[in-house]
Amino acid sequence: MRTSYPIALVLVLAILAPSMPATAGAPPDGDLLTAKDLPRRYAAAGTNPYAGVLEVLDHPVCGLNLPEPARTATFVTRDRYALDVETLTEELAAPGARAARDLVATVATLPARCATFETPRYTVHVTPEPLTVRDATALRFSFWVKAAGSQTTYVDVMEAEVAVAAHREHTVAVVLLGYYRKHAANLGSVLRTAIRRA
Repeated sequence: MRTSYPIALVLVLAILAPSMPATAGAPPDGDLLTAKDLPRRYAAAGTNPYAGVLEVLDHPVCGLNLPEPARTATFVTRDRYALDVETLTEELAAPGARAARDLVATVATLPARCATFETPRYTVHVTPEPLTVRDATALRFSFWVKAAGSQTTYVDVMEAEVAVAAHREHTVAVVLLGYYRKHAANLGSVLRTAIRRA
């Protein structure tokens, strides 16, 4: 995801059809998710506590390469303890039908092309996730947090679920991110809701 947009740990990307054809590269129409669409733990947020982690999803070789311009919604869970906090981010864009389909296909190849890759702060493992949504793909990004001054010692792990779907001219992206493998929201359910709203 882009550094200018705060984001949480679940990443879902879906593509939706507007009532009128969209022009490739134009700002997308359609509605974004709201807090009412999500489990009660989530609240709308203007900043993302995990923005630095999500920057990795813009990796020049192993990133998602999401289209611009995009509209974004960010949600953060209301949790007392820092390790329990999760984020959910949605991106809606209108790159055109062909670009949307190509994006889904490219994202689906990431586990084969970038099963493991390195950044200065993380060792990232990418694996496919099951998803029963048409014209969509889902991945898990496991971020192994490196100790200061070390490239081989790790102090924590963060988990992101990302789904990408394509339909006609639109793309919608939702990302779930947190410290645990299981998140408060279900990736497939959130994606389906995002598609209905877009």
